Amino acid sequence: MTMRGMVEEMTTFAVVARAGSFTQAAKELGKSKTYVSLQVSRLEDAIDLQLMFRTTRRLELTEAGRVYLDYCSKLLDTIDEADHAIDVLKGDMQGLIKLSVPVSFGQVFLTEIIADFQTIYPDVQVQLELHNAFKDLKVESLDLAIRMSRYLEDDLVAIKIGDLKMHIYASPSYLSKHDDVVSPANLNQHTAILHSEVDKHNSWPLLVENEVSRFPLNWNMSVNHYLLIRDAVLEGKGLARLPSYLARSDAGKGDESLLAMNQNKLVEVLSEFALAPDPIYLVYDYQRVLPLKNRVFIDFVKAWFEENVF
Repeated sequence: MTMRGMVEEMTTFAVVARAGSFTQAAKELGKSKTYVSLQVSRLEDAIDLQLMFRTTRRLELTEAGRVYLDYCSKLLDTIDEADHAIDVLKGDMQGLIKLSVPVSFGQVFLTEIIADFQTIYPDVQVQLELHNAFKDLKVESLDLAIRMSRYLEDDLVAIKIGDLKMHIYASPSYLSKHDDVVSPANLNQHTAILHSEVDKHNSWPLLVENEVSRFPLNWNMSVNHYLLIRDAVLEGKGLARLPSYLARSDAGKGDESLLAMNQNKLVEVLSEFALAPDPIYLVYDYQRVLPLKNRVFIDFVKAWFEENVF
């Protein structure tokens, strides 16, 4: 008999060695003590080596037994992992998913996504946490997170769901008060509204002649919440650099006629100088087997954004 045909004997030996007795191993395996002892003896005969010293009081591994146990234990662990994986794959669509998302992105999209998901899977609970700072998924016991960055930790699995486009916007009322067309050269002559965590350099990056340059700003308001910044822009208080998804239903281009501009709540300016977008990822910590509810939720979110381009 080849060793490929000795899987049960090898795993039985590992259980006996870990348990320290045939009696305890028999209880764990749900077999008779005689059957367990026979399996170990068959293994010893197959490899032609003694693996254990047997006495009435204790078991002691031989040198060969100690070496062989390492391989048999790995085999036993692999079988246990396989059993667990099958249980997960058969798992019901119920339980909790913990998800961390940037604040404005979560406010704009996630309520609708979660509601649509739970229409199909009502027994899955989704705990949504809104954070602008990156959270360590392991430390915070998070299942998933949305990341808007090209740079991710090596141990994360990343599923792209979209692109983060950042543009500069103003209201028609603000632009009507300024005769000059907004340009990189006169940007510091305008009033800017900053995001206190993103615009820390008091400047905005623009792509000029295929090079990224930063242009200093004259600002009078700094807020750490994009939705409040958008509200201030809508009120005509100044220019702001915003994610395009916050202006998707309100924006027009700055080269439109004044009549067309006045029909929009937000007007995009300096669009020809905008940087290339950053990817938006749904990420999770690498694990051999992903729970069924997590896999289904990931597929649902990816499909949702494919149907709802922003």
